[in-house]
Amino acid sequence: MQSLAQGTRPVIVLRCCNLSAFHVSAYSAHERCGCIEPRICATTPSSFIVIASPYLSNSAVVVDVLLDISTSAPYLSKGVEQQPATVLPLADASVKAAFATTAIVDALERMLPNATTPNVIRSLSAVIRNLTEGAVASVVNAPSLLFSFFRVTRSATSSTVVCCLRAICSFTSDLVLFIPSSSQSVRDEVELMFVRDAIDSIFRLSDHVATPNAVSWLSRAICNMAKVTLRRNLLAPKKFLAQKTTTIDGVVTKFAVARLSTYATTPDAVRWLSTAISNIISGANTSVTATFATPAVAEAAVRMSYHATTPDAVLCLSTAMSNIISGALPSVKAAFATSAVVEAVARMSHNATTSKVVCSLSEAIACTTEGADASVKTMFATTSIVET
Repeated sequence: MQSLAQGTRPVIVLRCCNLSAFHVSAYSAHERCGCIEPRICATTPSSFIVIASPYLSNSAVVVDVLLDISTSAPYLSKGVEQQPATVLPLADASVKAAFATTAIVDALERMLPNATTPNVIRSLSAVIRNLTEGAVASVVNAPSLLFSFFRVTRSATSSTVVCCLRAICSFTSDLVLFIPSSSQSVRDEVELMFVRDAIDSIFRLSDHVATPNAVSWLSRAICNMAKVTLRRNLLAPKKFLAQKTTTIDGVVTKFAVARLSTYATTPDAVRWLSTAISNIISGANTSVTATFATPAVAEAAVRMSYHATTPDAVLCLSTAMSNIISGALPSVKAAFATSAVVEAVARMSHNATTSKVVCSLSEAIACTTEGADASVKTMFATTSIVET
């Protein structure tokens, strides 16, 4: 039997005997006449398990199993305990490259239509994330796979939203890698479809965000899309992001900032959500900026200020506020000229412990009061702001 492990720790791998049963075998890494002696641990006819190990040296075995499993889709709907591609995060480039083939991409595309249960969505999201994370163009030049994954996100729930968002963050970190290098006209059209479908998926997933961790990953995905530039003026990603709305208690607000802010209850979530707002607004035209200068977004900033308890969180939140208010008309600034915002600024000042953060928080105050009438200036002329 070909050696699958090196060292002394057991390695759990998957052997596919046929399409009706999958056997999990443990190979104890001890030498006996130069061979590895196998020992059957369990037989699981309705699920499959592969446990990642740094000792796994023959990834082709796992690849073959993945291809076999992809032809037996009914088993995937019964629950997956752990996905085959969990070997990838611990693998070196050569192991990862073994999975980066047309055959594997085709296998994943065959399986994706069956990804309708939480376990399967979680597993296939991890596979795609691991394959695309830090990948090269030759690995991921398969937009059809990613379009299929966007369709899978329609079945996501609050229990799988983070897995889906992490996968989207992985393959939107550098869109150049994911669009085929064919004729320019074809590339332009694929880019347009990709950006539109990616943003639609992100905002569809936002409906299921209900934890600080999910807020962070959603915001990272938005940041990735906000930096996209298309060669042809077919779609302005920032404008498209800004146009996305959600309705909360009958009030329309932009890209669910108000709802998401209720779950941004950690400094990390505050930092990422604030950065997402800034990335959309930065460099955008005034129509995009104006869509965020609303009472609902101002209230969201106030909510997040309670959890901006690190210098980085204060920096990002105050920068977002400045970006929204800067250059706006006095009538627009009025949305942020409230006693609640004044208290939020005073609250954040306790964590403005570096010169950069102090500068950013001061700029937020200056942007709000610049050109404002006497009533707005009076609002900020309080003891708490003076002490700030």
